[in-house]
Amino acid sequence: MDRRLRCATVGFVGFFSVLAAGLPALSAAPEWSQLWDSAVARVSEGRFHEARGAVDRLVEAGGADERTTQMHTWLSAFDELQEQRRDLAQADYEKYVGWAKKRAESGKWDKAVNWLFAAFLSCEDREVFRQEPWVLEMVEQAMAHAETLREKGEWIEAIRIYGAFDEIFTPNGEVYHQLRKLCQLHILLEETYRADRQWKDDVRDIEPGMAHRALLLVSERYVTEPDFAQMTLSALERLVTLAATKKLAETFPSMESAELVEEFSRRIGYHIRRLRDEERVTLHRAVALFDRALEVNNDTLRIPQEVIIAEFMEGALEPLDEFSSMIWPAEFDAFRKETMGEFSGVGIQITLENRVLKVISPLEDTPAYEAGIQPGDVITKVDGETTVGISIDQAVRRITGPVLTNVVLTIRRAGVEEEFDVSIQRDRIKIRTVKGVSREVNGQWNCWADPDMKIAY
Repeated sequence: MDRRLRCATVGFVGFFSVLAAGLPALSAAPEWSQLWDSAVARVSEGRFHEARGAVDRLVEAGGADERTTQMHTWLSAFDELQEQRRDLAQADYEKYVGWAKKRAESGKWDKAVNWLFAAFLSCEDREVFRQEPWVLEMVEQAMAHAETLREKGEWIEAIRIYGAFDEIFTPNGEVYHQLRKLCQLHILLEETYRADRQWKDDVRDIEPGMAHRALLLVSERYVTEPDFAQMTLSALERLVTLAATKKLAETFPSMESAELVEEFSRRIGYHIRRLRDEERVTLHRAVALFDRALEVNNDTLRIPQEVIIAEFMEGALEPLDEFSSMIWPAEFDAFRKETMGEFSGVGIQITLENRVLKVISPLEDTPAYEAGIQPGDVITKVDGETTVGISIDQAVRRITGPVLTNVVLTIRRAGVEEEFDVSIQRDRIKIRTVKGVSREVNGQWNCWADPDMKIAY
């Protein structure tokens, strides 16, 4: 629709609202006053077409004066503007429909679905649009294409199709919503376990007992009674999705065997079907199914057990709420740092710039600060191991460590010809949001803003 027409429509609405708020009652015959009050009330409610009808009746009844004539003129102009708006919207709709059908005929389903969605946004009656035979036919064909995309592992293109249909058929688009989530999960799994990513660091030290204890804590302490049937079903379905993510064969070579993948999925699928028929699932049953999933993996794909545990629990906790999640051993230090404001390390802020590990700044009163680390320093090695290709998480894990242990950073500094090593002893780092008003000569912070009035900062 033309932008000026849209702005003009909004302007009319705002103007009428102000107008209605300030108009007094008409001092004339009672029936005229009633018609006038009715017109003003409908303007206040944004019901301009009905307001015009009331003003028309007032004019026909002989109650017209300068104000009613002016309002009649304004409302007539508004009706004409709305008619133009409807005509333009209809023209847009027909244009988008034509483009959608043309792209569909040529098999360009990504563009066809985009224009179908544009037509949906421009149509006059969305419920009628959803039932149009040509729309249903296009949806069926596009869904078949999306299934082909999924088989090829082209998740993003499939998401675009499912996402458009999810919006068009809301609130009855649950099937499209779930398929979109499934594709998003495939992408997440591919990225998490990418062959060139140090995913082993993320799952290190994960043990089955951790999942057992987590499920027990959910049973005992969750705010409402947990639905273990839903939790376990979600967990097992996530494992099936993991096995169906073909690109992971680059990381887990056993997944190159279609027979092993099929056997894993078949055996996990058996438990999924049984779960759907069970009326109630206990904690004991959920734990037993978790253990069974580990056995199935050990008999078939032999994906690292830590991965199966992590993905099972990710799936199990998803139905609870957006805040329930596992804190695995590799994440504990970061979790403590975020929640307690302290951690064990050397006290530097780092970043990656063009795959180069660089110091943003050392934190005051920390080992790195005392060792002379400067903003802009490039860390080329940590304990003799190169930082080329390292991620921020990996760098943090290498640099942090137990209190009173040493780490050697190899530094490249602007203005210094050769790289040099800096040995730093790790310590307990406390993040202070407030330090004081000023710093004393001895390095201590003065916290008194006004000692006499006993005001501290």
